[in-house]
Amino acid sequence: MLVVAAIWSFEQARPRAAVGWLAAAALARETSLLAAPGLCRGPWSSLRTQLGNLTRVALAAAPLVAWLLYVRSRAAPDDGGVGNFTWPVVGLAENGAIA
Repeated sequence: MLVVAAIWSFEQARPRAAVGWLAAAALARETSLLAAPGLCRGPWSSLRTQLGNLTRVALAAAPLVAWLLYVRSRAAPDDGGVGNFTWPVVGLAENGAIA
């Protein structure tokens, strides 16, 4: 619903509201940032338009990035679960499940 509100606001010529809605959507579900191209407009050859597009996308992503940095600073650094993968049966042997 938040993504729909963002795109609707952008089409109603309210880009600031659209960025706010998309930022809220990204905080709720980070995959909502996949809708960020919906906040871009043409012509693609204009540098000013490209800077505006980049600014809108960066502002929409900024709250999520800030939240992720905050959580990372408060929680212990993690390996992302990479240590959960090993060769078949090797993990059982390392944990003593196979004697």
